[in-house]
Amino acid sequence: MKKLKISKKDKEKDPTSEEFKDSFEFLGRKLGFFISALNAPEEVKNSWLSIVPKMSLEQIERLVNVFEEKYLQQETQYIDDEFKKVFEEIEKENDKKIEKIDNEAIKKINNLAKKISN
Repeated sequence: MKKLKISKKDKEKDPTSEEFKDSFEFLGRKLGFFISALNAPEEVKNSWLSIVPKMSLEQIERLVNVFEEKYLQQETQYIDDEFKKVFEEIEKENDKKIEKIDNEAIKKINNLAKKISN
């Protein structure tokens, strides 16, 4: 997702300019999306929404970035769990193959030892 960085130069822009309005509209949409996607009770979401008008622009931007990070963690947790399962299955298969190879090697060593001792 696109990170919105509000610089000092942006703050000095004419707040009626189209670019300025677009930047803040985008920030507002992101904030709205992340609050609605938040895995929390409605009263918590409403509390966040009631606090936002009292926040500075920098605070709102930081809040959006925190919500975005939490959202991405939440959305990728399933993928992480699936990856872990696949990795564990691969590890089990490799352990079985190694055990089989070890057993075959031990048999060959024992057969060789028998031939040498005879």
